[in-house]
This record gives sequence, C-alpha cells and structure tokens, in this order.
Amino acid sequence: MVLRSVFHTVKNGVIRCTAPQKQSANRHLQALGVQRIARNFGSVSPDDQLRMLRATETRPVGYGLPSAFYHDNSFFMADVENLWETQWIFAGHDCELTSEKDTITMQVAEHSVSIARGGGGYLYAFCTGTAETGLKPIAVESAGGYIFVSLAEEPQPFTPVGTLLESYLAPFDLQKAKVAHQSRIIEKGNWKMVWENNRECYHCKGNHKELTKSFPDGAWWNGLSGTEEERAYVRELTERCEVLGLPSHFVMSPDGRYRIMRIPLNSEAGSMTPDTDPAVVSKRLGVMPMDDVVGNVLFYHYPNTWNHLMADHALSFRMLPISPTETELVTKWLVPEDAVEGVDYSLENLTKVWNDTNAEDAWLVERNQLGVMSPAYQPGPFNALHEEGVSTFIDWYCYVTKRSLMASASSIASVQEPSL
Repeated sequence: MVLRSVFHTVKNGVIRCTAPQKQSANRHLQALGVQRIARNFGSVSPDDQLRMLRATETRPVGYGLPSAFYHDNSFFMADVENLWETQWIFAGHDCELTSEKDTITMQVAEHSVSIARGGGGYLYAFCTGTAETGLKPIAVESAGGYIFVSLAEEPQPFTPVGTLLESYLAPFDLQKAKVAHQSRIIEKGNWKMVWENNRECYHCKGNHKELTKSFPDGAWWNGLSGTEEERAYVRELTERCEVLGLPSHFVMSPDGRYRIMRIPLNSEAGSMTPDTDPAVVSKRLGVMPMDDVVGNVLFYHYPNTWNHLMADHALSFRMLPISPTETELVTKWLVPEDAVEGVDYSLENLTKVWNDTNAEDAWLVERNQLGVMSPAYQPGPFNALHEEGVSTFIDWYCYVTKRSLMASASSIASVQEPSL
C-alpha cells in the first residue's frame, strides 16, 4: 500500500519523502477522494486572547455566553486552537475501513484530515497538505467501533474514554455493523449553538413530531431528576439490562467531557422510527436481544459527537466547525452487517425520524444564531431543570477555554519577560 510505505519513513512531524513517493501518495489520496481545502482564518492576537479570557472569567455561573463567542472570528480561531486542536475528535467507525482502499475524510476548520487502514489492520491518520508540504501524521485511536483523532502534538490520554467505550458498547459489536446511510447538512450557526440546541429537549415536543413518538422530552430520563416514579422507571430499566449483561448505569468523566447512559424510550418503544417498532425487523446489533425492550444508549463526547444506540440500529452524529457561523453535521445510520435493504429494513423507515429532526434543529439553530447576533441580545440564566445539559456544556467549554488561554498568557509573558 502506498500510504503504508510512506508512513514507515517517519513517525512524527511532516513526512519527508522523495518526489516519486510524494506524487504516488497524492495520486492515491486523490483516488480515495481525499480533498484538500485551504482555509485561513488568521491568528489570535494576545489582545483577543485577553478579551476572551476576561469574558469567560466574568460570566456569571449558570448564565449563557456573550454574543462574541458565537460570531467573532478571533473567538472562533481561539476555539480551534484551544479545543479542536487539543481534544480527541470523533471521526467515524471501524466498519467504514474494512480494506486498504477505504478512507474517512473530514475538515476540521482549516485542517484536512484523512484516516486509512494499513497492513496488519492498523489505523493511520494524517493531515493532508499540498504537494509541497506532504502528509503530517496525527494521533488516532479506536474503541468500541468508534475512531477518534487528535491534532495535538501531545494528545491527552485516550485510555479513560477508550476503556469505557470498549466495555459499554461491547454488546453492540459495531465492528460487525455497516453504515446503511449517511447524511451531511450545514447548519447556519456556531458549533456551540448546535451543541446548546442538542443538550436540551424542552423544545422537542413543540418542534419534533416524529422524534417525540419514541424519545422522551424533558430531563427526567437521565435518572438524576424527575419524580420518584420517573426515577424508579429508569432504575428498573437499567437494573434489568445490567442483569442481561448490557451496561446501563450513568457514567460521566470528572471534567464533564463525555458521558454515557441507558435511557428508556416512550411507551415501550423498540426504536426511533415513525411507528416506534424496530427499523431492522429480523436482526439485531451484536448480542442485543431480539424481543426485550432495552431502551436507548446515549453517548456524548465534547467537542463533536452525540450518539443513540438501540438494539436494531445505531446513530452517530459528527459535528465539525466550518466558520464562526457555520457547522457541518454528518449523521450515520448503522445496522447489522448482514442486514439487507429492502428485506430487513427500508431506508425511508430507518432514516425518517432523524432526517426530519436534523432539518428541524437546523432551522432552530439558524434562528437562535440570528438572535445572539442581535444588538439587543444579552445572555441570561439557564433553566436549572430543562437546561442542565446546556449549562454543563458551557461550564466545560469555559473551563477548557480558560485553562488554555491562561497557559497561553503565561507562555507569552515568559517570552516577553526580559532576562536578568
């Protein structure tokens, strides 16, 4: 394989290969459909970093962010530097790379990223540059059927989330699934606005007719709030599923970056379909039971993915920043690898709920984006019950942003400090 021979020439930094190797690698990437998109948003000045740091430090606890966080180009570039270039980013699934001919590509702001599988089944990830700059290897990890990459020179430890995914998602055996369908939409809003819309469902009943047939609106289903009857209902589901060997209890990282849990669906629903019956009628993912009602596993990982895993199919959502006011959302529907379209499932039934929901959310995000860009906008307090998820996301965002900005400020100060 061309990429394998190239990668063996260097482990870190920009690959320095011969002109024929470079041309051969570029031809291979072109054949795989890898795109190089040049974007230049500029750099973040020390003044802009200080402005952003002050804004995060002065934000009242439990309140939203000031307007600049959603449309200011300097703040967007700071997000790219502070989060997207330092955090683990969900890219795709192991089942998408079954041979050396397959590739996963994505654009993270100005970074063009590609992932391929080399000899021995090993994964390789790299940023693609021009013909002159070559390919830059980046970190890649796989766990539970999910592939993550990191643009950082020294990536954070992946083991905690990797271990969790391996154990929690083992019953789904997503390595033996396949992507039955995928969609790509551009939402006219900042990436944080997309997350805020996702992390509360108070809006669901009035906006998502198809979704709320199966997905419970409100905040009680996380098992941490709601009435005693609602909490007991969640406990009954999780305890019954644990007995079946299906991990179900709520788990969250100490910093709030990721969380996973099993929640009930409405009225004993079997799946997220228009009639709430399983979309795949005669097969199940992994060792998931055919008839038992086992709810829906939710997995969130900041900054870019949320997921729904049911017995018959799973959905992954990959969100990536395009510009201060544009966000890409790729949705993938995974089914058992031996499920046959037209026999075991129909695409219309499989995809309708979330195709509709994505379009409805895009409409909401666009209007919320217009709202925060209005001169009249002022950030207000979050609802402690219905917007708890939004509040925890903003808390995580401010924590990571402040930590990175303070480290950058210290670095700048040490460089500028005169020697004695």
